[in-house]
Amino acid sequence: MYNDGYIDGVDFDGNDQLMLDGQRLIPINTEKTEFRTEIETFSKITCSGSAGDGPEQFVVKTKSGKILYYGSEATGRIEAEGRTSILTWCLNSIEDRQGNYIEFSYTETGGMGIINEITYGGNRVTGQSPFYRIKFIYDSFRYDNITQYVSGSTVKLDKLLNKIEIYYNSELQKNNYMLSYDKTYQARLVNVWLRSGDWDKPYFNPIIAHWGNNMGHSHLELTADEDPFGSIDQFFLDINGDGLSDVIKIEWVMHGAAGSPQAKKATNWYYRLRQSNGSFSNKMNFTGDVEPSMFFRNLMVGDFNGDGLQDFLDLKYTHEDKNTTIVDRLFISNGVGFNIYQLEGIEGLKVNHPEFRVGDFDGDGKSELLAAYKDKNVNYDGDPNNDEDDVFIWKFSGTSPYSQTVFWGKLGFGNTDFDKSVLLIGDFNGDGRSDVLRTAEYGSAPGGSNTSDCFIYSVDIPSSSFGWIYGSGYPTVWHQIYPADFNGDGITDLITYNYTSSNPIWEAVCFNGSTGFVPMNDAPPLAHFNPYDQGDQWAYSLNMADYNGDGKSDVMQLEKIPNTNNASYTIYYSNGDDFDESATDDEIAIYGGFVESGTITNQHIFPFLDFNGDGHADMYVTGGLYGDLIYQFDMNNQFTLVKSFTNGLGHKTEVQFNPLTDNSIYTKSAGSTYPLLDIQPALNVVSSVIVDNGVGGQNSVEYFYEGAKIHRLGRGFLGFDKITTISYPGTTNQAKTIANYALNQDFYFRWIESSETYTQVGGIELLISESLNEEPVVKNFGDKRIFYYTPRSLTKVHSTGDAGSIFVKTTISKQTYSEPDILFGNLTSATVFTDPDNFGFSAPEQAYDFYNKTDFTYDVDEPNWLISRIKTAQTSTWDKADASIDIQMNVFEYYTASPLVQYKTHSPNLSTPMTTVGAYVYDDYGNLIQSTLSAPNFIPITTN
Repeated sequence: MYNDGYIDGVDFDGNDQLMLDGQRLIPINTEKTEFRTEIETFSKITCSGSAGDGPEQFVVKTKSGKILYYGSEATGRIEAEGRTSILTWCLNSIEDRQGNYIEFSYTETGGMGIINEITYGGNRVTGQSPFYRIKFIYDSFRYDNITQYVSGSTVKLDKLLNKIEIYYNSELQKNNYMLSYDKTYQARLVNVWLRSGDWDKPYFNPIIAHWGNNMGHSHLELTADEDPFGSIDQFFLDINGDGLSDVIKIEWVMHGAAGSPQAKKATNWYYRLRQSNGSFSNKMNFTGDVEPSMFFRNLMVGDFNGDGLQDFLDLKYTHEDKNTTIVDRLFISNGVGFNIYQLEGIEGLKVNHPEFRVGDFDGDGKSELLAAYKDKNVNYDGDPNNDEDDVFIWKFSGTSPYSQTVFWGKLGFGNTDFDKSVLLIGDFNGDGRSDVLRTAEYGSAPGGSNTSDCFIYSVDIPSSSFGWIYGSGYPTVWHQIYPADFNGDGITDLITYNYTSSNPIWEAVCFNGSTGFVPMNDAPPLAHFNPYDQGDQWAYSLNMADYNGDGKSDVMQLEKIPNTNNASYTIYYSNGDDFDESATDDEIAIYGGFVESGTITNQHIFPFLDFNGDGHADMYVTGGLYGDLIYQFDMNNQFTLVKSFTNGLGHKTEVQFNPLTDNSIYTKSAGSTYPLLDIQPALNVVSSVIVDNGVGGQNSVEYFYEGAKIHRLGRGFLGFDKITTISYPGTTNQAKTIANYALNQDFYFRWIESSETYTQVGGIELLISESLNEEPVVKNFGDKRIFYYTPRSLTKVHSTGDAGSIFVKTTISKQTYSEPDILFGNLTSATVFTDPDNFGFSAPEQAYDFYNKTDFTYDVDEPNWLISRIKTAQTSTWDKADASIDIQMNVFEYYTASPLVQYKTHSPNLSTPMTTVGAYVYDDYGNLIQSTLSAPNFIPITTN
């Protein structure tokens, strides 16, 4: 949305956008055949040919003069599986302007291009063939095949690099490499061997990678704060955005006369914030002691204003008969409590089977509410044009009117058994927007069988229309359907079970983003139960969540143990391909049954909870009068984190990771406004590195972070406000470096605002040096393509680090770009001012004792994209002590269409009698083979 104002995922329709090395490519001509990078690198990028709905190949001419070819050979054009369109253009060769080149070839496998061979040493001008070759050999078996999908095409990583062989003139060289892996559950590199000869000859000690383990997949039971009450409902959300799950509790009693409709009547409510010390806060009342809705139905959690703090909608029934549901109030989190807004006009009649869902249907980072009225659409007259709208979407804000209807459309939920129709919200095409899956049942003529289908639609809010993604007879209304993401590709997957089948089986399927569901190798061996059998619902429950923190949904099955308040559990861990790894631990407490009849497909009953901030799913068990419990799973599972490296000489480097939810290493910022967001996710970062020092001890470095931010409209993760590094912590040699980063508010790039370096002297922290940068100047080329530079940088050296040291010097570096020069990113002038006094940015330049300034002009050959050739460089040096200015002039001339210097003229103090001229001759490979230095009244000196 940042670039285009809307979201359109990759779908091979000719409108897909391109990226080079992580940067968006911006077309600069109407034919879209020439591009520049979003943040200018001043590379000229052109495409040619056609393949499917895109180009065939790219040529990149860099500012430095190199030429890079992407997809110039067939091995570098990696087509999307099942299509003629290219998904990835791999780098096939790099050349300089003298024809020297390095080539890369690939093997296409599973929709990916894996490097097969690198050759270098060749020259296209002389016709010399490459004489070096690096060959990559792969193990064709990989236990944890990583399969993901892009718009219906498979992308599978199913090979492991096994050997690297180096050849010279076709002869295998002595230094070669072999790699070995731990293949338990997930492939992890453990050894890199350097061979000293052929593969059967001796080899050196390997570099060893030591990994964390899964600690037996244990669980931990914690007592939550006791709120003893006979009947209480819990709703979980992150109120203050610290990455820990908070809780809202509603106490209720059943209300209504015997034999008449009854509903839950709320008697009290409050919330508690989860704290980093492992406990909940005291009970906190809502603003103004506002009371809960009398006959509450549900609280629907979302981020309705996009500030990263979770809000909720209060849904209630008007009476005990539950005939009408009203979306009553909007509660917007302010970080410690809620601002409350009364809503109007959002309701549903029981006769229409209303269901409500929360999603982000336009991808703007703000949640919307979707209401589906399942028995409202069809008028049964055979003309669909007469059907009524049955789906509506609302946006919300903190200004009146607090809700706005932004979508209305026709979806259709069949014509019978509307309570069985499934309505799921997920991202089924991977574009970052919420889509809608619905199943429906259709009644048949007497004596026939009912039928069912499934459709998945995208939602286009501006046009108030649905976009077709998928339609088929699977899954049906008779399937249990559980959404998840088993392969971590961001596309919603399913586990299903048709309880009406004569031979019911569990099926784990991944949606491919476009055309259908693809079965995984195996589904977990789950129990057989009917979601509409109250006994089965009482005894079984499934949770889809990430229990080991690897970014993939796992499956937990809970089974009640008869005549106890306990349940056994088994977690089946997904590796993206199957569920072969599982863990069964002791019993956990489950008071009563799991769910009420009929709710298993109609509620979001599997929320992701994280009470300790480790990124692993936790469970909260309500005990009523017995008190509540929290269960944490795989707390110490660091199976996917590397812990240390040991080289062949036994030198060890240890790495410690901690999540950003750990307040001892991370401080969350506040105050960012949409579309920026201050975050505190369970993202692992390096917190310390410990290295053997070679004399029997170890040296360590610790890292601390502040102010992580993301951009919600497409710029993604924007880094940190501050990073602190402490070397040799706790010793007399302790040193600290602080880097402070600012964020451009228009184009959202980070820049270093300041940095400081400290050391310890006599136990006291001493400032050694500091640097300050002025805000960057931004050149906007249009279409959000920019170049930026720092106009002035100030560096102060406060001390040499010795006790009693005085201030050393101040230095200002200044750079300017003229309008013609900035078009190619060429520096116009660079000046350095130096003085022994302590100056700031406000000090005039005349106050400095010394300066050195260089002015540049350029010989730009735009047709050949030789844009950075310096034509003249005039350096002026001034010293206040003698008030003299020394001027050195250098003039460069180049070979035609070449970056090679042919002549260099040097004039000290612009003095013609002292001018020297250098003449340079090169061989066909660009190597200097002769230089001749000439000066007035001197015999030229030639060096070969």
